Amino acid sequence: FLHVALNLIGLKGYEFLIDEGIRKTQYMASRISAMPEFELLVEPDTNLLIYRYIPEPLREIVTKKQLTETDNQLLNKFNEKLQKNQRQIGSTFISRTTKTITSFGKETPVVAMRAVLANPLTTEEDIDAVLNDQIHIASEMSM
Repeated sequence: FLHVALNLIGLKGYEFLIDEGIRKTQYMASRISAMPEFELLVEPDTNLLIYRYIPEPLREIVTKKQLTETDNQLLNKFNEKLQKNQRQIGSTFISRTTKTITSFGKETPVVAMRAVLANPLTTEEDIDAVLNDQIHIASEMSM
């Protein structure tokens, strides 16, 4: 199968697909970094991106890196609910994962949105739509 795919798409085709995935991931990372509603959790080096939504009451303490363990648990629950709501509404979709970080002197689970930008048909407008949907859905949720 791989041999057939390589013959059909070719090395240049695969190079294009990989480069486009990385370019779109960089675009999404720059959008997330520019928006106060989100926190980029890891700088991407491939086409995989993880981030989380930060509700307005917690934005300042996240910016100042003063989150408590309780705050992090609230963020985890909020992001899990946000991702489920977005999936149920169905106009856009993003998956979810849990990343373990070292915080508060121990291993801490962080619920994160997970984007894998591998579809060559994904546009910057599609990326903006996902983020705007999350902002809209989150604005109707309580913490």
